[in-house]
Amino acid sequence: TSPAPIPPGDVLRTYADTQLGSPAATADLKATLATAYSMQGKPEKALEVASAAVAMDSGNLHAQVVRLRLLSASAGAAAALKELDALTAKSAKTVEVVQLRGELLRLLGRTDEAIASFREGLSIDNTSASSRAGLVASLLDKKDFSEAKKELDALRPMKGGAVQFRAYSTILALEKN
Repeated sequence: TSPAPIPPGDVLRTYADTQLGSPAATADLKATLATAYSMQGKPEKALEVASAAVAMDSGNLHAQVVRLRLLSASAGAAAALKELDALTAKSAKTVEVVQLRGELLRLLGRTDEAIASFREGLSIDNTSASSRAGLVASLLDKKDFSEAKKELDALRPMKGGAVQFRAYSTILALEKN
């Protein structure tokens, strides 16, 4: 039998001070812990831990993205987008980074730019259900139902896309009526 799962609060207490074998590994752990703090409704602690992760390894894009997501929630999408643009000017673009850019642009109502960003994410990894779902959502925002339907059909078979497919299928059906 497998051991009983550790309750979320205990996980945070257990691993909060853990230092792994490299700064990059510790930064990844702290970024994950920051997400857990956010899910527990502790946004200030989440941002503090994510910022510590970035300070530990400033080149860790995962930690940067987690911190910028949390920053978006506290300081707004425009502030996070400004920092994200500065980050991408000096580092490689990953699906995670390009997808976050699309999400921030969408929040700011810059739909055409969001669509371009999600398409860029798909050009990096055409199996990214999150990028495809962001593209569908942006196309629905733009009321481009035929293109949204096409992208929705591409989302359906993707691993991790089932929930988004159902949600956006429902939205598309409601929008068309």
